[in-house]
Amino acid sequence: MPFIASLVGFSQENEKQRITGVRMVNIEEQIRYQSNFWVQVLERIVNITLVLCKNSLAFRGHRESFDNEYNGKFLTQVQLLAKYDNVMKQVLSMLNGSIKYLSHQIQNEVILCLATHLKATLTADINSSPFYSIIMDTTQDITKRDQLSQVFRYVKIIKNEQDEATSIEIKEVFLGFTEIYNHTAAGLHEEILNLLEKHHIKLSNCRGQGYDGANVMSGIYNGVQALFKKNQPNAMYMHCAAHNLNLVINDAVKCCVSFFVMLEDVYSFFGNSMNRWDLRSKYTGESQITLKRLNPTRWAGRYTSLFAVKIRFHDIMKALSEISITSTKREEREEAVRIQKNMSSFEFVFLCVLLSKIFNEVHIPSKLLQTKNLDLTTASGSLENASKNLKQYRKMFDSAKLEAVEIATTWQIPAIFFQKRRKIVKRHFDELSTDHRFDSSEEIFRINIFIKFWTSLSTNSTIDLKECKKWYNYFPASIQIN
Repeated sequence: MPFIASLVGFSQENEKQRITGVRMVNIEEQIRYQSNFWVQVLERIVNITLVLCKNSLAFRGHRESFDNEYNGKFLTQVQLLAKYDNVMKQVLSMLNGSIKYLSHQIQNEVILCLATHLKATLTADINSSPFYSIIMDTTQDITKRDQLSQVFRYVKIIKNEQDEATSIEIKEVFLGFTEIYNHTAAGLHEEILNLLEKHHIKLSNCRGQGYDGANVMSGIYNGVQALFKKNQPNAMYMHCAAHNLNLVINDAVKCCVSFFVMLEDVYSFFGNSMNRWDLRSKYTGESQITLKRLNPTRWAGRYTSLFAVKIRFHDIMKALSEISITSTKREEREEAVRIQKNMSSFEFVFLCVLLSKIFNEVHIPSKLLQTKNLDLTTASGSLENASKNLKQYRKMFDSAKLEAVEIATTWQIPAIFFQKRRKIVKRHFDELSTDHRFDSSEEIFRINIFIKFWTSLSTNSTIDLKECKKWYNYFPASIQIN
């Protein structure tokens, strides 16, 4: 009997262990299933986040609830995916209060994780390159706080399966903003060094610095570039070529700023009223060449606005004439008459023709200098061609005048430059000579506007070209990479 009792006890113990083992297996399978399920959920959430971030779309709306029809782009994407995907459908079918990983806190954590991974990948890519350059500038955000933008330009070596270098690729990446509290050259220099250390980027590989022309950045003795070169002598400084070209045009047009004020008046007059804009469209038709607002910062971008006024000159004048005659509003009629009077001057027509030609020469290198895969050979060649072409425009005053006369004649505008009243200067009894006075209004315009504009543009563009060639000579082995 004791043997039988022990045998029964042993069999009962085995049964308990078998039942416990089955339960453990079921628990493990359930854990494995739940783990796999939530991995799939997070994979879909990450992909939705990537799509929204890639297209610069906002995530959340005013209401973050599935009961609301307009609940933001993130939840809308989740609902759309749930219609065709069983995983997300199962998530949305869970009871309220269940863990779904769809809250705005989770969204922010996913964005932060992706940003951290992307930044680590980019910094590793920069460190793997033989050398790089930094391009940094400060700008105010909407809260009036200065933010330092961090852009790195580097060379990526492309290798084949045998780990042999086959070609190189120029890369330009943005690593983010950081708030600036100390705006002195020493403070900015220290901040740049801290950023390099924070991202674990090797200072020894830095070969270039790119800033604007502010003295605190470009000063040759105590500027940021001078302080940075003390830490890395091989980091050559270069004023941003595209920004420098923009400043060249900005200095050149100071002699005819009133002309661009007239251009802005033309756009504002038609653009601030749908009725006037539709009336203008009646004459211009559905053409892509239409009035555009002047770019407030990039002077090279004003070429499109100037070109549109030149091409649509007669259509604009017709629209202004109709408004000045048929409009029932006195202020509108007076404004139309004023703009039409300004545009009816031969100086306006001549500047439209002349500046559109000159800006066309500058517009091409300006767009080229803003491309991220630009090399020194292409940049210096583009600036050199533009400089040569601009020097030829000194002899083109008469040809530009003939084209302006053709446009003015069709609208019966006399080809006569505005004659200002000559200022009478009192002479003292002991003065033997007087200053030379130009009697021709055309000659006065040519000296004070045309020659002055051309000289400033040609001289400053030559300086910009020399700056680019200095870098080109610094790298004598530089070649164009296709």
